[in-house]
Amino acid sequence: MITEGFINSCFSIILSTNQIRKDLALYRDIIEIVKFSESRKTVEIPITVQSKVDCLKKICELKIDGREIDNIIDSVLISGKFNNISEFIHTKISEEPNSKVLEDNLRQIRLRKQLNCLFSNVDDVDNLLTKAKNGNFDSIDDVVLDYERVVKVLYTNLMEEKRIAMVEATSSLDFMKDDFEHVKQKIINKYERLNTTPTGYDIFDNDILNGGFEPSRLYVFGGGSGSGKSTILNNFINKAATTDKAQKLEKLRKSTGTDVYIYITLENTIEEAFLRTYQDLFQRTTSEALRDINDGVDIKEKCVELLKRNNSTIVMKYFKPKSISCVDLMMVVDDIILQYGKECVRGLYVDYLDLLKTDLRYDL
Repeated sequence: MITEGFINSCFSIILSTNQIRKDLALYRDIIEIVKFSESRKTVEIPITVQSKVDCLKKICELKIDGREIDNIIDSVLISGKFNNISEFIHTKISEEPNSKVLEDNLRQIRLRKQLNCLFSNVDDVDNLLTKAKNGNFDSIDDVVLDYERVVKVLYTNLMEEKRIAMVEATSSLDFMKDDFEHVKQKIINKYERLNTTPTGYDIFDNDILNGGFEPSRLYVFGGGSGSGKSTILNNFINKAATTDKAQKLEKLRKSTGTDVYIYITLENTIEEAFLRTYQDLFQRTTSEALRDINDGVDIKEKCVELLKRNNSTIVMKYFKPKSISCVDLMMVVDDIILQYGKECVRGLYVDYLDLLKTDLRYDL
């Protein structure tokens, strides 16, 4: 249930004259949060709080209709319905919270919106938990499939909410009126070469790319069967993981955590993928690599020692073709983030994309 404190913070935002960004999406979000809470209300709300909730919804609805805030306040307060909170409204109008407080309030609205999104299939979650507790299911297969479906819907809802938030947060630039400084700074930060993940090939890093693969971009390499797609992908990972970064580590990132390169293969099995990696890392032919293994060479120690020099690691995962989707990939990344930290993930390499499956809206 929404709290009176949250309602008060919403009033602070919508009645503030601060130049903080307030687009129509903000008012729609507030209405959606309130309606979701009302639909799941289990306790009686005090009359004063209920008046605030009703007034907040009406103000947001009128803003969405294009009314100016001064006219809206005059319109709602002329009615006797909100007489008991008129003093509260005038107090909020006279307040002038600083930008930091308002930004925090906006963050709370976004979090509430995401929470609503996550709980959109709360009944399915409740049914699943009830079945699991009571043992009231036909087979283990059924309950596991239900679990996977419920979790995927939850995760997909969250991803869609984040996508909408990104679209709504889209910035703009008026060449005649706006200051270019923030744009220049973003360009500097975004294209800083030390933030890239090197491919290890000079022609890519220096002639085609800006020092390597840039953060938050998707790179797709295509070719016919046997053309070397998996080989070059494997080489990208190995060269990035073994690039000497000792002298530039402090500049690369404040944190000195391990650089993690995630390799997901839907074609070659783990042992096949590892054998290729081992051969490339230590320049061994297939026969030489097999001889090392048969002769008892400590291949783990060799790999760990090499990767430790560059504060890196490689995480390999194999899935059967057409068995996972993009949502599952994000779950894998989240699991790695829990272990190593978000800033440590330097790249996600997938071999290969047309072996993924799609089974939910927006999955691809």
